[in-house]
Amino acid sequence: MNKLRSYWLLCILCIFFIAIIVTFFSLMEKFNSNLSIGIINTVLFLVFLSIIATLAHTIMLHRGLPIEHIEKSTDNIQQQMGIFLPISSEELSKIDHKYNITDLTCNSMSGIQDNILAIKQNRGMLSSKNLKIQLDTTIKSELLYNIKNAADINTPGICIVTKSNTQDVKKIIQGCTDFTILYPILKNNNLSLACKYIEFCDDVSKYCFTKKDFQEILKKKVIDHQDPNKTIYQVIAEYFLSMCPMEKFYSNEDHWYSSEIGKMALSFFNIFGTKDILGENGLCSHLKDETLECKALCIESYILYNVTPQHDPVSERKVLSMIQNIYFQRSCDINSYDNLYENRYVNRRGENIADLIRHRIKHNRLYKYICAIASYSSLDSNGDFHNPTDMFIDELLHLENCADAYNMVHYILIDDPTIIRNREYYTNPEINDILQELLGDNQFYSDSSLISAAKNYIMEQCRPHIKLYCEREYLIDIGNVEKVIISPTVRTNIKNLSNVESHQQ
Repeated sequence: MNKLRSYWLLCILCIFFIAIIVTFFSLMEKFNSNLSIGIINTVLFLVFLSIIATLAHTIMLHRGLPIEHIEKSTDNIQQQMGIFLPISSEELSKIDHKYNITDLTCNSMSGIQDNILAIKQNRGMLSSKNLKIQLDTTIKSELLYNIKNAADINTPGICIVTKSNTQDVKKIIQGCTDFTILYPILKNNNLSLACKYIEFCDDVSKYCFTKKDFQEILKKKVIDHQDPNKTIYQVIAEYFLSMCPMEKFYSNEDHWYSSEIGKMALSFFNIFGTKDILGENGLCSHLKDETLECKALCIESYILYNVTPQHDPVSERKVLSMIQNIYFQRSCDINSYDNLYENRYVNRRGENIADLIRHRIKHNRLYKYICAIASYSSLDSNGDFHNPTDMFIDELLHLENCADAYNMVHYILIDDPTIIRNREYYTNPEINDILQELLGDNQFYSDSSLISAAKNYIMEQCRPHIKLYCEREYLIDIGNVEKVIISPTVRTNIKNLSNVESHQQ
């Protein structure tokens, strides 16, 4: 029973209760038997209990946030902000606007999950109504501010309006790269947003990275033709162990641990451990080097049993800088063409590799042909790509309406890696310009050498811009919720602070 019906029932019961009392006193002389008086008292008692129960039910129904229809919500909420969650009209019909909302959570709004909105509605003395509402992933959820009027919202969905300070929240968000809302949390009339953003490791925020962040970096693979699974951790560990002379482990006069490289080695293994060196799948087992294993055991023992705590901030900073340098010099993330499809960020404005390549395609007349040559290598007879980066570049060419670049490539590549061609064969000036850009002074080329040159050309263009960063997650307290507005029917005049990516993007 909703609030309106509760009010009506309460009024009817009160009127009925008063009517019984008035009738009883008016006709008191006729109710002179004990049986009549007993019946009247019983009826009065039952009606009184019904009034108390209905009153309690009505009071309990006010717990939570009332739901307003967009047509009825005309209050100006200009200095307030909220979040708009798109929901189809069919799913929206599951919500009974006559009952208040007490809890609201969403499993995801930017991941690959189902984007289910869990809503709990208060039904007074009855058990709460639990709903599972599917968000409309064809429309972006948005964080809204400076809403001029609730009537501006006319896309199907829910808008949760809060009493928060818009400027304070904007300051937090505007300093974040790729700010994304993961999901909203509504609890006890307070709205919080679980969010994520990108934290760069550069001169601006050099010391914001934690031990956990660097542990993730150490797991990154490096370009190594002998061991394709080699990690940054193994590269650095092998370097420190190889730089350590065995005889100096036991020398009292010239102790290796007191040298600069020894201090850095101790700091590295003290922070990140030796678990990836020793053991069946460790570095030493791959290298099959008993000397390195012995050195690793000596360092591990020294760290475990040394009485003096090993904390050297200077050496630790050198180690962290070394990790960054190895990452930029040897990691697949930065240096491998095959990893470009990961579309990493290139600046704090949130631009990525795709933006960089598309910009060059627009402003460099030869770049689309170079991209087509680079991606041509994994294109099979059915037009499918086997390399994800080749597919990634092909998609960018299509986005820029440059798929015709492959027509030129068919004249340059002949699908036979054994044939060596002379550049003088071509008279087309544009083809000569492409070959000059890729080959320089080399007069002869094969398909494989030209494709390799094209990939290297793209990497040389992208590598200097790729950044080291990690994802941060945190919870923003937006503030107390003022109202929940249901919009039954496209939004206009709402200023967008931050789009929230759906799982389809």
